[in-house]
Amino acid sequence: MCNRAAYAYPILEQFGEPTRHKVLGDKPYHPMQLVAGNYIDAMALVAKWAWAAAGGYYVSRSAMGWEDYDLWCSFAELGLQGTHVPEILAEYRVHRTSMTSSVTEQDAHKQRVVKLVESRHDWIKLVQKAAKGREQVS
Repeated sequence: MCNRAAYAYPILEQFGEPTRHKVLGDKPYHPMQLVAGNYIDAMALVAKWAWAAAGGYYVSRSAMGWEDYDLWCSFAELGLQGTHVPEILAEYRVHRTSMTSSVTEQDAHKQRVVKLVESRHDWIKLVQKAAKGREQVS
């Protein structure tokens, strides 16, 4: 991780059930991309000082599954930069019973989480408010 980066995130390769997209986290870091949604997976290396500065994960049942996105938004608000590692360094298993499929991307939960994130980070106005599976997210 470069000296000034608060966190580093790699490209993840999906495997398992058929998916439309084969990789995640392939976009270079830019904080304004967070306005459109989370493009950085939780499988990231976070500097301890940055974690402490942001107060760690915001833990709430109503935010379950979006703790990482909330943290990336908090880092951006603090002016803490992420860095992209443009290599496949991990794999992500896609399956129908994952937390993403069974909780995070269910309509009622997603609507609550979108409201929570938008209320905690007023610069975030998500366009994609309806639920869709991880394999459909670009």
